Amino acid sequence: MDLISHFSVIYDTPYKTVLMKPDEFICLSVWKKQNEFMTHDEYKKDALNTLDIILKNEFQFIITDNRETRFKFDDDLDVWYRTHFFGQIIQKSQLKRFAIVLNESLRLSAMVEDLFEDITLEHKAFTTLEEAYKWVRRPFPKKRK
Repeated sequence: MDLISHFSVIYDTPYKTVLMKPDEFICLSVWKKQNEFMTHDEYKKDALNTLDIILKNEFQFIITDNRETRFKFDDDLDVWYRTHFFGQIIQKSQLKRFAIVLNESLRLSAMVEDLFEDITLEHKAFTTLEEAYKWVRRPFPKKRK
């Protein structure tokens, strides 16, 4: 199954494509190899554009495919990202689940776990897009009376 073909592109740059499946309230962000050439200002602009898309479309589920991520974060950008992007997603969005697709890079995996350390948003890392998609779509447990 070509999963991406079932999504519609809503934002595309040389570094990343953001797609959506509005009937399922899913946002899919796919990083491209060229992201290693992004400047910090380009990264910030991209992050704010993505945040705007997430908030305007009231997505409940995000899948971010970071297998091609090569962009280098420094400490200042990491603080900016946590405050101005990720912190805003957590505070202002309708998100219920956040799936991230990673390669086998332990460094990136550790960074992701650190990012979610104090967050109650349901999240999980995967190595394939198909696994992540299946996970975000699974039913929520029924609440006990």
